[in-house]
Amino acid sequence: MLFSLVSNGTPLTPDRSDATIPWWSFTKTVLAAAALTLVRDGLIELDQPLPEGPFTLRQLLRHEAGLADYSELADYHGAVARGDAPWPADEMLQRLDASRLRYAPGDGW
Repeated sequence: MLFSLVSNGTPLTPDRSDATIPWWSFTKTVLAAAALTLVRDGLIELDQPLPEGPFTLRQLLRHEAGLADYSELADYHGAVARGDAPWPADEMLQRLDASRLRYAPGDGW
């Protein structure tokens, strides 16, 4: 895994180059910060519908876009419990019927 450690804008050299970095759900925070940086810089808008669907970035960030959630899949929980290899993204999206919104954007969570 390649990673970078920065403190107050200064790159730091980690003690170990083989350190394990547990990202898990932290990537949501990183992606949200990156997206909001683009909003701040005027490159995207928070409340304009996105080309990928009838939802806005704000609705995505607030989990109000109506998108599928892998936690609704019993097969997912079983695979995790067994220690199965993660499903490829295409398979996950197919299992979720990911193109179908679960509710109208902004009408749920």
